[in-house]
Amino acid sequence: MPYLKAFIVAAPTMALLAHFLTEERMPWWPDTVMFGGFMGALAAFGVMRLTHARRAVGHLHSVGRAATGKRP
Repeated sequence: MPYLKAFIVAAPTMALLAHFLTEERMPWWPDTVMFGGFMGALAAFGVMRLTHARRAVGHLHSVGRAATGKRP
């Protein structure tokens, strides 16, 4: 679910920023909608990569503790 939350927050936020903060306003359809969708997907991908990296580092940490003989 964190992927969906990231998408739901990032997509409309970035779309609105892109529409209102540019010199010439972007048309709502299809430019702003496509930009928001892309940024939402990029945010979801970032959350996915961070989640997997955190899991990998946790496994490596537990392997290191087991190799040194330290108990939690």
